[in-house]
Amino acid sequence: MSGLTWAALDILRKRLADRASPLPLAAALLSGQVPVMALWALQSGAGLPDAGYLRAGGALICLNLTAQVAFAAALRAGDLSLTVPMLSFTPVWSALLGWGLAGEALTPQQAAGIGCTVAGALALHAGRRGGGPLRLLSALWGNAGARAMLGVSVLFSLTITLDKLALAHAERPAHAAIQCTGAAIGLLGLLAARGELHRLDALRPVWRTWLLAVACFSLAAALQLLALQHSLISVVEATKRAIGMTSALVAGRLWLGEPLSAGKLAGAALMGIGVVLVVL
Repeated sequence: MSGLTWAALDILRKRLADRASPLPLAAALLSGQVPVMALWALQSGAGLPDAGYLRAGGALICLNLTAQVAFAAALRAGDLSLTVPMLSFTPVWSALLGWGLAGEALTPQQAAGIGCTVAGALALHAGRRGGGPLRLLSALWGNAGARAMLGVSVLFSLTITLDKLALAHAERPAHAAIQCTGAAIGLLGLLAARGELHRLDALRPVWRTWLLAVACFSLAAALQLLALQHSLISVVEATKRAIGMTSALVAGRLWLGEPLSAGKLAGAALMGIGVVLVVL
């Protein structure tokens, strides 16, 4: 359910990204979450986190607000079907960071998964003409949206782990309320400092889409936190990415008029296999 609601949010954010620039869009979505999560925390009677929450929770707020702005920028710059699948690199970065920073050896299965993910990303951007590896790499890197989403995948590889750590020191409703409030304050403060709060008005004509996006955002975050308390990070990540990638291809074709080529289908299949090999 979390994966499905995240996928719905991706589609809605793509619609909203055509109306508002990344910073105001991220601020509007996170601000909309605040009353929803605050009500959830109050209704559940959740207490304040313990002192151990500060480090993981504080770092997570900074990462989340950065990731949300970058995500909106990536959607604005590229097709849904070419940007969202790049999030399949999230578990790849996690595995590589573990290998490079903590000396955790990559298994042959993980190495194969990383290879499949990279090959799938290249195939995804091959278009109808194809080409050699260098040409495919140039096509991928030349897509501003895909390039930005690769950066988002690095941030997301850190946030889901910090979510798991933070939940050891706080109840889900309190954690959710703190995170969206902290990130919203940070982004609104940045807009105010730049004298750009008026840019939020760009979303006024599409307030129904914004409201639906806020509902999906809140539900997706709550369901993911619930999943993390009962499942391994790897299982949550693999399920979420597989659903998100499939939905991006389908929605991109049916609702946004994006082309669906054999390269995209092959690339998505390879990246899906790669995610499973890396995390399971």
